[in-house]
Amino acid sequence: MTVSTVVRRFPTFELELITENTSYELTYDTYKQLKESDFEEALLSFSVKNSMADDSPVFSLVITAKEKWDKLINSNDLIRIKAIPDTTKEVPDNPYIMVGLISDIHKEGEYGDGSLLYRITGQAMTKALMNFDVGVIQEVATIIPEIGWLPDGTENGLHFTGNTAAGIGTELMERFIYKYAKYSFANGKGLKDYLIHNFTSWEKDEQLTDPTPFINYEGSLRQFLEDVAAKPFNELFFEYTSNGECAVIMRPTPFDPDKWYQLPTYRFTSDIVVQESYGKNDNEVYSVFVVQTPNILDFNSMDLGVYPKFHPELIKKYGYKRLDAQNRYLQSADAVDNATDATSAEDPTSGQLPSYEDLVTFITNNKLNDPETLRTQKNDVYAAIKTEYPDMSKSLVNGIIDELKSKTFTRDSYNTLIQSSGDSKKTKAINKEKSVAYEKLNRFTQRLYNWYCENANFYSGDIRVLGHPAYRIGSRILYDDFEQDTTWEFYLESVQHEFSFTNGYTTILGVTRGLPEGGAKRFTNLWGQSQDFKGGYLGEKSLEDLVASAKAAQSDATVETSWGNGGGSGVALQALATAQSLTSQRSIYTFGGGRSGKNPFYSSPIRCDCSSFVWWCYYVHGVGLNGGKTGMTTDTIAQDSRLTLVSSRGSSKVQARSLLQKGDLVWFDTYKADGHIGIYAGNGKFIGCQSSTGISEANMTSGYWWDHFNGHVARYTG
Repeated sequence: MTVSTVVRRFPTFELELITENTSYELTYDTYKQLKESDFEEALLSFSVKNSMADDSPVFSLVITAKEKWDKLINSNDLIRIKAIPDTTKEVPDNPYIMVGLISDIHKEGEYGDGSLLYRITGQAMTKALMNFDVGVIQEVATIIPEIGWLPDGTENGLHFTGNTAAGIGTELMERFIYKYAKYSFANGKGLKDYLIHNFTSWEKDEQLTDPTPFINYEGSLRQFLEDVAAKPFNELFFEYTSNGECAVIMRPTPFDPDKWYQLPTYRFTSDIVVQESYGKNDNEVYSVFVVQTPNILDFNSMDLGVYPKFHPELIKKYGYKRLDAQNRYLQSADAVDNATDATSAEDPTSGQLPSYEDLVTFITNNKLNDPETLRTQKNDVYAAIKTEYPDMSKSLVNGIIDELKSKTFTRDSYNTLIQSSGDSKKTKAINKEKSVAYEKLNRFTQRLYNWYCENANFYSGDIRVLGHPAYRIGSRILYDDFEQDTTWEFYLESVQHEFSFTNGYTTILGVTRGLPEGGAKRFTNLWGQSQDFKGGYLGEKSLEDLVASAKAAQSDATVETSWGNGGGSGVALQALATAQSLTSQRSIYTFGGGRSGKNPFYSSPIRCDCSSFVWWCYYVHGVGLNGGKTGMTTDTIAQDSRLTLVSSRGSSKVQARSLLQKGDLVWFDTYKADGHIGIYAGNGKFIGCQSSTGISEANMTSGYWWDHFNGHVARYTG
């Protein structure tokens, strides 16, 4: 810590208090007040802080006055504070250090001469965003989860799909704050006159594909904007304009040299430094950097061929210390639309592939299912099917022939072959999406690495300088340090203005990412030197070997006899019997269905989703699983204390299948972890309410359901 002897600064502060009907302007010349014998109308002290890490800038000031301000000023009245360091010189281009709303004005004392002592506290105009909550009552939310109270792309909602972080943020401001948040100030002015926004983001790379987290959002608009911004890839903070407005700012994080050197830059010398305290630390050091893209198809970065990034030198010191970040904007909206259409289609064989009925008719009419023909003339059978259906892939045709030879060709096996061969519309759309997403995801993983890889080498801390309103967060600072004979380059993440008659007016600069020599080595050293993380650096198997082992374990799952077929007991078997009986009834999968409090099985068609289906199968036999009639989910059911855990999520699927008994509950990782649930029926089959078929029996021995079975099995024991 270094302390310098610097002449204290006593500037002029101008306060503007704006109520609904009146505007008060107060001027405090602290240099003049310093020479006066009394302080009957004085600004005694204040503190104003703006930090990127905080929800809102805040202020606190202490004044003496003859006026009874606690009777004239109320909560949510407007305050604007200007700091003018030297009235003998020009007023700064932007003197505003606070534009906000008062939270509390409190009388703390009264002097003998009749002057009053007040403390006034509050927040920037962001208080309006923090106070304004959006959402819908829970009783309604449980029955509209798929549509949402804020539907995508409609007049009553917002444009989410295909939009960017900046685009959604702008719609939020226009849709709610400027339209429905009502604040009245003198001269007929409102919130929009003092609160503005300036939003940009990585628009060329961003396209929201899954609006699900937003269409039923509950919380403050401040938090909504935070979630929309996709930090750390975009920054969200607040500043003040020279016109006396509070600005909400969203912008791309300056990962790259072009954005870094475009930042506003302030330069000062040791002459104005009052105190400094900064140094290095490794509190937030990482060695492995991962970016995920949560979306409706539930890929992880490895699915898309993008490895985590790392550098060997970091692993030598910190091992596998991961930094995980999510960016839901890095997918291709068009590809996901196509994949969603394919997923929701009732017939997964629709498009250029034949239906199961048409294919069976062709095979039967041409006697391609004759065992002797299949044994001796397989090539001819292959040629006949491929000629009739040229859009079929080689793997699909061979799979059909193998199923015909083993006499196991069914509708379910045909659909499974389509999914596993890559012939389905969904699979083709997924492949397209993967190719679109790879470059963007890889680029943003590299950016994440670049931004944090040098954390151990950066200096951070505080520099207290003579007070001045010029400094704005999100800027570059160049500090000419005469004592150390170097120029420091910092990133300015917080600014705090303080005044008291003891210390004068000072500004505390919260700085990070500091480097000497003007930051000459900022974009060298580890920056841009990342490698693909493939494991094996600490003596464990490489990722490639682990994946190979997993695939080998999965291939063992094809042995039919290894599936548990033991009989369950009691309510579990009764619930299974109910589930089996409902497969013959007309049903429609409805996300969020079955939560009205009434038994959906009495309706035609039955409308429910996977968790409500399982819940009601138990309830009709006197067992109400955790979650209740209106709140059941795959997660609440899993938490029921009457369920015995047979196999946990992530454990060996091969082992889990051998432990299964009829009536057991099984979970699958679909749109999320444990996203789907069903009742095990024996012989590698389960009954559930599936999105494409409604209530039906499905095969989990191979294909989609085996791939998504996560090993989670539980048994009802009462």
